[in-house]
Amino acid sequence: MDIYKVIHDLMQEKKRLDAVIASLETRSNGSTRAKSRRGRKSMNAEERAAVSRRMAAYWAARRGQQTNNASAKHASSSDAPTSMPPVIELARAAASGYEASLA
Repeated sequence: MDIYKVIHDLMQEKKRLDAVIASLETRSNGSTRAKSRRGRKSMNAEERAAVSRRMAAYWAARRGQQTNNASAKHASSSDAPTSMPPVIELARAAASGYEASLA
């Protein structure tokens, strides 16, 4: 068994496979590839009207919620502090735990 002949045959096979791979890559990169759309999907008139109705109802509810909150703030005369949002309370708890671990 001649090792040089085996190496030579394997190198020729490698060259042949490289050529086949290159031809397949050029075919896949050609015009047959589906082009992807970028950006927003365009809406027809019915979809725009539906979104408009949903957003109008959303903002009407938000305005009603704000006026209810504003009237409730004016109606209460207690000077009790309001509770912190949960995220801030978690951050303060984590910070105090961190400070305690440093001491």
